[in-house]
Amino acid sequence: MSCLTSLILGGVLLFSILTIHTVLLKERTRIEGIEKQIIAQQKQWSEVWLQARQEDKMKASALESKAEENAQKILEAVEQVAEAAPADGFEPSNTSEEITEDKVEEILKDNLAVNPDAGLAPDYHDDRIAGSMDIDQPNEPIMVEENHGQVPSPIAPDHDPVVEHKKVSRKLMIKAQYYPQLLIMGVKNCGTIPFGRYLKIHPDLVNAGETFFFAKTFNKGLNYYKSLMPNSTEDQIVFERTANYYRLPVVPDRVRNFNRTLKMIMVTCDPVRRSLSDFFHLHRKDEEPVQVGDFEAKLDPVLTKMENDLAKIKEDNPETWFEDVYRMYKDRTNWFNYTDTYSNLIINGAYAIYYRRWIENFDRSQILVVDGTDMLANPSKWVTMAQDYIGVRQVVTEKNFILNEDTGYYCYMPPNDDTKYCLSSAQEKTPAKTMTTSFRDRLNAFYKDFNEIFEGQIEFDQPLNWNWSPEA
Repeated sequence: MSCLTSLILGGVLLFSILTIHTVLLKERTRIEGIEKQIIAQQKQWSEVWLQARQEDKMKASALESKAEENAQKILEAVEQVAEAAPADGFEPSNTSEEITEDKVEEILKDNLAVNPDAGLAPDYHDDRIAGSMDIDQPNEPIMVEENHGQVPSPIAPDHDPVVEHKKVSRKLMIKAQYYPQLLIMGVKNCGTIPFGRYLKIHPDLVNAGETFFFAKTFNKGLNYYKSLMPNSTEDQIVFERTANYYRLPVVPDRVRNFNRTLKMIMVTCDPVRRSLSDFFHLHRKDEEPVQVGDFEAKLDPVLTKMENDLAKIKEDNPETWFEDVYRMYKDRTNWFNYTDTYSNLIINGAYAIYYRRWIENFDRSQILVVDGTDMLANPSKWVTMAQDYIGVRQVVTEKNFILNEDTGYYCYMPPNDDTKYCLSSAQEKTPAKTMTTSFRDRLNAFYKDFNEIFEGQIEFDQPLNWNWSPEA
């Protein structure tokens, strides 16, 4: 009986083992099938991916070819326009029309989306003194850009393929209005117009001109400000040049609230010569032209009072006199009340006062100070410095400048362009634009301490060589 039981149990066990083995074999076969399916699917996916990548490459190549074809068409169109341009010696049929200052201003304003002269900010909206402040007028004598023809090689700068590539590629890029990343905020009558023109020829920089936004229309908002900007591509840097910003006490606060990281350029110059230029600019529309001696006759009583005021301030507070003057500026009292045109004209040359206000709001590294007196004589030096400061490639060099012996201003040639453009004042030179040596010395004495403080603020490598002479 026990043997029979053992045989039955053994048979059952064997059957179970055989059943399990069969099941395992079937499962193994099923798993191997799944693995084969996965491998086949992976192979299929790989083929699809490779095919899609090949198609993408073909599409990219087609787009690149189309872009090159469009660029070639643009170049051909430019060449056709150039060939159709008037030859040297061509004169327009209507030569009788006089190009007046108002006409130039009208043309310039037409390039802006909104008229920058519309309205005044509340801080300065005072009908009694608005005219005296001279912020409704262009801040510097109008500079006329004249085409002086082609410059022969090897005088003309070498062709730069990078500049040409950017010029062509930007024709295919989307343009829009962008906020400025750079601000030329002064100084009035110190060469901000020529300096702006010199920077403008760099292909990565776009000049928005004067907007007066932070002085007059700040209450209209940033969308309005953007509407004043010219169209540019996303990789270009827009800069604004409004020469009266430097002296208005509310402007640094407004600029800081707009953009704390903004870069700024302050073009300064010999304050004595600047005061003379400013005087002629103020009286440019007088019915009677300025005569010899008018400058001193009108400024002498004002300068005398300011000399006495300054002497009294220094006598009362020899250690803190500059702080007292700075407090007058922030409170808009005495010389800074914007009601006396000539005291304004004189004190506008005390740059240390205004620079102090800017460095209260910004780090010194954000403000590049340019010696405009030296810049007019060595434009490439300061444009090179500005390109480094802005962070753009060195494109404009000494080869882009040629001195115009007739006007004393440097002519310039844009990169990859052998056309010479010259800037000249729309206001003719006059023998009346001078002063006596004794009056020059009085102005120098008034500015002396302010200039020394300014030199310490800006930490120039070399002293400011401001020694203009009326005999020069």
